[in-house]
Amino acid sequence: MRSDNFSVSAFVHRAAVRTRTHTGGKWTALLLTCLCLTRVVLAASVTDAPPLVLEHLTTDDGLPQGTVFTTLQDSQGFVWLGTEDGLVRYDGHELHRYAYSRSARGGLPGNFINQVAEDAHHDLWIAVKDAGLARWNRSTDTFTAYRHDAANPDSLSSDHARAVLVDARGRIWVGTSDAGINILDPASGRVEHLRHNDADADSLLDDRIFALALDRSGTLWVSTEGGLDRWQPERRGFFHVRHTAGDPQSLSGTQISQVIEDQDGTLWVGTFDGGLDRMDHGGRVLQSYRHKAQDPASLSSDDTRAILEDRAGHLWIGTAEGLDLLDRATGRFTHYRHDESDAGSLRDSFVMSLYEDAAGLVWIGTRAGGVSRWNPRSWELG
Repeated sequence: MRSDNFSVSAFVHRAAVRTRTHTGGKWTALLLTCLCLTRVVLAASVTDAPPLVLEHLTTDDGLPQGTVFTTLQDSQGFVWLGTEDGLVRYDGHELHRYAYSRSARGGLPGNFINQVAEDAHHDLWIAVKDAGLARWNRSTDTFTAYRHDAANPDSLSSDHARAVLVDARGRIWVGTSDAGINILDPASGRVEHLRHNDADADSLLDDRIFALALDRSGTLWVSTEGGLDRWQPERRGFFHVRHTAGDPQSLSGTQISQVIEDQDGTLWVGTFDGGLDRMDHGGRVLQSYRHKAQDPASLSSDDTRAILEDRAGHLWIGTAEGLDLLDRATGRFTHYRHDESDAGSLRDSFVMSLYEDAAGLVWIGTRAGGVSRWNPRSWELG
């Protein structure tokens, strides 16, 4: 029996074993974990893809709120969940919530958590809506806040932090929803600002940032309200990729939600207003996927919120109308949705985030139903 079939990582299983001290505790821990899992089956509605077997974490299990914007498994095996009402750490058994408190020193500066990233020192960097950037110091279990200060030009350009990313040099990139990008050097505390400038064609396309992503070459891609940008450090400027009406090789939408690079080096671009695009690194769209009311095998919704390619090569799309699985050979989608009449269906069809952990489990964050986990080995086991 492989213990990672039943929990989030090998760390979780070791934690479970350590909590049992009686004879045969290891196997008892695994048995109890197995028995306690809430497994549900979702029927696939279009293709012959197998059903999903899910485990859920919801407000009934201790989540402070049902919206999960981001999931991250850190280097120690803990899983962190960002919600509208605090940051949650999960060890496979218990949930621990970090929340804002006016009286707490070194506490979290706000509760609306947009994204979390880990640096090489194993500290966490948290983008907090209306509260700037927070650093969780692992050694002290405290937070350091980085805020906008109108009197300090070296501070963050805005407290409306939307996205956070750690690059290979250890710099912290912070995308804001209204004031472009900040690049923080943690060692010096110096902050560099990248903003849109009407007089500079190479400046940031739009100051309203949705997401930041690095491809395998280390190139930074910036998802904005007005299109997609590729950072060109050698010229300190951006290459712009936009939607152009009537051009099928341009982006299908204007508002870019996310970009990922798949195992073949192809880029997948999600939009809030134009579905999903498959694109090369030069910005040429190779194929677009849109919702078509007359085609039940089309994309569930043009409002795409999350994209994930798992290690087996499955391409998952989180939309406002459910979780989709793309068959790249046929261009058809399998849909997994919430069903009011089926207590075993996805808890909420509005998918906010997708993440794969070290054990290969896929975490599905939703707008109101918490987070669900899918174990791909369930397909191998039938």
